[in-house]
Amino acid sequence: MRLVITNNKKVESHFKGKVDTILLDSSGVDVLQKGLKVAEEGGRLLHDPTRKNGFYKSLVFLKGDDRSPDEKTIGMLKKCVEQAVKQLGSSAEFKEPIFAGILQKQDLDSIKLILA
Repeated sequence: MRLVITNNKKVESHFKGKVDTILLDSSGVDVLQKGLKVAEEGGRLLHDPTRKNGFYKSLVFLKGDDRSPDEKTIGMLKKCVEQAVKQLGSSAEFKEPIFAGILQKQDLDSIKLILA
C-alpha cells in the first residue's frame, strides 16, 4: 500500500481516492515527525526528503502489514527532523507563506513524479 503524509491541500486533493493520504494542518516539522512514526511501524520512504526543503512537505511511503522498520528510512527522517527543528524551532507555527500556491504546486509536481 502507498501512503502520502502531507501538509499540502493540493497533494491531498489530487491523490484523494487514489492513494491513502494523511493531511496534517500543521508545519513541515509535524509531517516529518508523523513520517518517522510510520517508518518505525515499517513504512519505507519512496524518495529522499533530505533533498527538498520548504514549507510544504509531502512524504510518500510504501507500507505493508508484514514490514519490519527500515533503518535507512528512519535515519533519513531523524536527520530531516533535526534539521527542521534547528531551522524552524520545535514549535514551528503553521503560517502559510505568501507564495503558498506556487510552493504547493512545486510540492505536488514532485509527488506526481514519485507516484507516476
